[in-house]
Amino acid sequence: MRAKKKVALLKIRPQREILGCQRVARADRGFPQITDFYLRGKQIKIVKLKEVNMAGKIRNKKAESENFKAKKVVVEEIKGKIQSSKSVVLASYDRLTVAEVTALRGKFTQAQCEYKVYKNTLVRKAFEELGVTAFNNDLNGATVFVFCPDETSGCSIVVKAGKENPALADKLVAKSAYVDGAYVDAEGVKKLAAIPSREVLIAKMLGCLQSPIANFAYVLKAIAEKKS
Repeated sequence: MRAKKKVALLKIRPQREILGCQRVARADRGFPQITDFYLRGKQIKIVKLKEVNMAGKIRNKKAESENFKAKKVVVEEIKGKIQSSKSVVLASYDRLTVAEVTALRGKFTQAQCEYKVYKNTLVRKAFEELGVTAFNNDLNGATVFVFCPDETSGCSIVVKAGKENPALADKLVAKSAYVDGAYVDAEGVKKLAAIPSREVLIAKMLGCLQSPIANFAYVLKAIAEKKS
């Protein structure tokens, strides 16, 4: 005995049949397929309502799951970089050429900073998971993120880039920064950029210390020569 097909009989006007089929199909999350026509006094179309293709549904769920896992990995990566950095600089970028990006990367690498481009939504998620929400307004448009081992080098490179090369003045603009667990606005980034780096400060301090020591050694030498 032949198995009966699961069908739906729609007794509707011809001009509304397709629209009616679509409505029923969407309500059932399936797809209409007109299989035959029968005339029995009134026009009746037999429409077979396919249920959602389970294999396709499983594939879609699997793809969504893999995509979610991939995003989660990136969020964890960003969190790790934020936590291991003394400062994170956010800057907007626009129409940067390959040569300009390469030059900037070189400067950041020399200062032991890391120049990265992430999706704003993923960075926002990373900050939120760390309990930081101050950057929500800055996480829009094309944004570059610079992770730095100190508080000033990243700010200095971003701010000075436009001064040293006028072509970058409107292409790379500091938005804000995350310094020692605190939010710093664009003006604060400029102030941090004016502070010499730790290495420069140490070099100056050593220079100041060496000068009195050298003078003292000279005096001791002079006294020793006089006595002899």
